[in-house]
Amino acid sequence: MDGRDSEGVGEWLFARPLQWRLGVQVVAIDPSAAFRKALRMWLPRTAVSVDAFHLVKLGNDMLTEVRQRLTQQVHGRRGRSIDPVWANRRLLLRAGDTLSDRPAGTGSTPCSRPTTPPGNCRQRGLSKNSSGPC
Repeated sequence: MDGRDSEGVGEWLFARPLQWRLGVQVVAIDPSAAFRKALRMWLPRTAVSVDAFHLVKLGNDMLTEVRQRLTQQVHGRRGRSIDPVWANRRLLLRAGDTLSDRPAGTGSTPCSRPTTPPGNCRQRGLSKNSSGPC
């Protein structure tokens, strides 16, 4: 397929046989406006799903944006390595199965600070893939 615009995707879809296009039920795409536009035109009855990689990336990007905005609002500046939120920012982006029971960083326990309930990150379910309490 040439390019990543709706025209290139549309041409690729148009080149597929009609029976093939009618048989497509679900399409997993990255969240590109060009892909959505071509799919609406050439496969209007097809369900569209965002692939897991891009969905997690969008969630991580939003989490980073919120963390940065809150740091700016609270401190009036960008995060610094001495700020617990900045120093432990990677904890929020880790998958639950990669968290350990030991505290992160320089001996501090980021998950038992007064602003969060006591307990370690794994017990609290603090992870990007968790549906548990946070």
